[in-house]
Amino acid sequence: ETAKMIKQMGSNILKTEIPLNGGHKYSHQVLEDDDSYKSIMQMDFKYYFFWVYSSFKTSWTDGLSEKESIAEYENMFALADYLLKTFKGTGKEFYLGHWEGDWHLTDTDPDVYTVTAERIKGMIDWYSIRQKAVEDARAINKGSDVKVWHYCEVNRVFDALDKNYDRIVNKVLPDIDVDFVSYSSYDAINDKSYDALSKKLHKALNALEAALKPKEGIQGKRVFIGEYGFSYKAVGQGDQNSRSVMVAKAALEWGCPFCLYWEMYNNEIDHNGNQVGYWMINSHGVKQQIYYTHFNFYKEMKYWVYEYFVANEKLPTTEEFTTKALQIL
Repeated sequence: ETAKMIKQMGSNILKTEIPLNGGHKYSHQVLEDDDSYKSIMQMDFKYYFFWVYSSFKTSWTDGLSEKESIAEYENMFALADYLLKTFKGTGKEFYLGHWEGDWHLTDTDPDVYTVTAERIKGMIDWYSIRQKAVEDARAINKGSDVKVWHYCEVNRVFDALDKNYDRIVNKVLPDIDVDFVSYSSYDAINDKSYDALSKKLHKALNALEAALKPKEGIQGKRVFIGEYGFSYKAVGQGDQNSRSVMVAKAALEWGCPFCLYWEMYNNEIDHNGNQVGYWMINSHGVKQQIYYTHFNFYKEMKYWVYEYFVANEKLPTTEEFTTKALQIL
């Protein structure tokens, strides 16, 4: 349902989890066997973002054992190899990552100041074996036009920047070699003025990009917005839309390759059972302003790209595309 609505809205990006259930040992088996996943893999999305975990999930917190390392490698390699082979000829791109990593590092406790060296090393080893698996799969599938990348996701950047807490940006990211970083950006987008919001968001993005090791074969910035959004209950429909537009503009101005909104349908209720309202379509099926902002953006941008291509016999550059996108927003 969500995938269909995303396509109807005009997007060519899908983000979802691949849960290991139904007796599946490997993530790629879910894509092969589960009817819902088989359906979305046949849809005309260009970019897929997957939360991927082995059956051990976050057991690296006491150090990544040899058994866990092998299981993690096997799952990631099998998935990457499957994607590169199965979808050869489609030009699709797949981004393999996970949910908010700083919560994994701190066991979802925002007040954790110091993380044990054992836990930090466990996370570094976890990322490293996942990266190796993806790179090895790419190496034996060099003829594929499919791209498979590995990313880590951070979500507590200002704990490190403002308070020097142990977080991924300062304790893990400098020691790993991931392809991309996803930023679940809620700690950077609370300001109501565009100048303040963009300044804070750019500060976080700059810190993440600076912590990355250089990477051959990837052009442009390697940090993207993996999540942003505003609760209808907290801000109302108008502010949900206007503040989201501010985030999208700031992300485009900085150079984020992706900026992903959370989400099509709300997934949270409060303790009284009321909808929190992280949505584009509400619980009564009513499309919100933020839905139409995306719908109109995609429609206008696609038409502009088409006209540009007809006139110039080539696609616009990233800079030209961004300039037009900012005008439309």
